[in-house]
Amino acid sequence: MNWRKASATALVVLFSNTLAAADCPDIDRANLRPNRSLLWLDNGKWAPSRTLSQKLGSGSKTIKFAYIVKDEALRNDRRGIVAIKSGFSRLQSSDDHDMDTVALYRPSMRDPCRKRPYPMMQGKVSVTEYDDYHDRDRRTDADKEFSKFHLTYDSQRGCRNSNDRSADAYFRQQCRSNRSQFSFDPDVVANGQYRQLFAWFRVRSAFARGSTAGRAVQIRKYQADKAGLACVTFRVTVGPGAFLRVNDLEGRTAIGGDAAVWSHTGYRDGTFPR
Repeated sequence: MNWRKASATALVVLFSNTLAAADCPDIDRANLRPNRSLLWLDNGKWAPSRTLSQKLGSGSKTIKFAYIVKDEALRNDRRGIVAIKSGFSRLQSSDDHDMDTVALYRPSMRDPCRKRPYPMMQGKVSVTEYDDYHDRDRRTDADKEFSKFHLTYDSQRGCRNSNDRSADAYFRQQCRSNRSQFSFDPDVVANGQYRQLFAWFRVRSAFARGSTAGRAVQIRKYQADKAGLACVTFRVTVGPGAFLRVNDLEGRTAIGGDAAVWSHTGYRDGTFPR
């Protein structure tokens, strides 16, 4: 399809090929930041993401962010990947963002779980295909694209697949999985695909259709240093109505939910509009 062929051009401005830095050399006092901190680069200085909304104007701009991984107990055993999800509220945004597709990006990277390096991947899939795959565990016409996007990565528990469907603890009703962490639906992120079974019995459009637009997803890798510290840097285009959510696939908590959240002024408590 034409929008898939054009995806490479569309994503050049949005994403950079910045990889995770284990020792965070360019982030001031990175070792003093709490785990799961989300920062943005403000005129050469890193600031908490909560200050970003105050400095955004009426237009869109590309911002460099950093996500802090800090686990002194695991130290250099802490390694994994993060899913970075961004987009715009259709109601809050003044720009004309694409509502029908989700942009995918993963930089080239090496991993002990694969002999050959992963080449850079960028593409687009439809909103319905994305949600069917990550929310409802359904086969889609874009499965080949998802296979290129997802990867096998090294973790403290061995090699794992970023699109693994295995539930964390199914019999305790903790049905989250690696795949569900890529969902744009906060309910799926917190509770897993199990709760989506109830949606199959009624007509339901994709979660983001009609409420969000300009959706994009990145995968980034990290490896902690001897002190258990890692920084994941990336770029996202933000503006009126923008949101950003980061999921650390190896850092899920018992209560579930997104690891780090930022949204432009206009949301209630940083949640998605319903």
